[in-house]
This record gives sequence, C-alpha cells and structure tokens, in this order.
Amino acid sequence: VAAVLHAAVERNRRLFEGDADFESTMREVHRAHEVTGFSRALAWALLEGTNLDELLDDPEHGSLFVGRESTPTGPLKAPKRGSDVVDIRVLFAVATLLVMGWDLFEPYLLRVSGLEGVDDATLQQHLYRVNDAILALGRGR
Repeated sequence: VAAVLHAAVERNRRLFEGDADFESTMREVHRAHEVTGFSRALAWALLEGTNLDELLDDPEHGSLFVGRESTPTGPLKAPKRGSDVVDIRVLFAVATLLVMGWDLFEPYLLRVSGLEGVDDATLQQHLYRVNDAILALGRGR
C-alpha cells in the first residue's frame, strides 16, 4: 500500500510542478486517483490503523500542495471574510475531501441523491465546477 501511495505522491508532484493552473492540476490528480484507486488504498490503510508517517514518509509531502506561494494563474491567498481568514489549506483540504469522498462513496451518493441515471461525463463536469468554486475562494474570486 505504501508503494502505491508513494507512486501517487510522485505523480502528483510532477503534476503540480507543471505549467497547468491549479484547478486543472486538481482535475488531473482526481482522474489519476480514480484510475489507481488511491482513495480506496489510503482509506483501507488508515482504517487498518497504519501509521500515517509510514505512508507519507516524505517530510515535504504537505508542501507539495499547500506550500506554493503562487500558481501559473495567480497567488494562492487567503481572502478575508469579515474578521475571519479563510486559510487556503482548509480550502485545499475540502476540495480534496470532495474528490476522495466521491471516489469512496460514489454508489451511495448517486443513490441517495437521485443521480443514478446521470452519465459519468455530466457528473464529472459538475464535480469539477464545484471543486473549482471551492478553490477559487482561495484566490478571493
């Protein structure tokens, strides 16, 4: 399991080092996670009690995503909402939760939301739109 997760982290690192905008990169990460079963492997390992340090032994893992000062489409800044500051790391975590949660619970989510008859391409388009909106909050759009 650790080898699968390490390979995914390296692939994601290459994606984030590319020239694509942040939202497009997140879409590529999502597509790759679907193909490799990353979310399921990670969930299984965590539910089995695997130490997270063993799975993510790279101390730079977190900075792969949230340590970037900017993206090709502009800086990642936390916008102010009144006196509260929305941290880009929280937005990134929520966007990741959407992607990974959908991967894990898709059959259940389709059933309870009445979306079972909607084709995959349409669902993906809507998921990307919601994910983009979440990430756009980090740019103050």
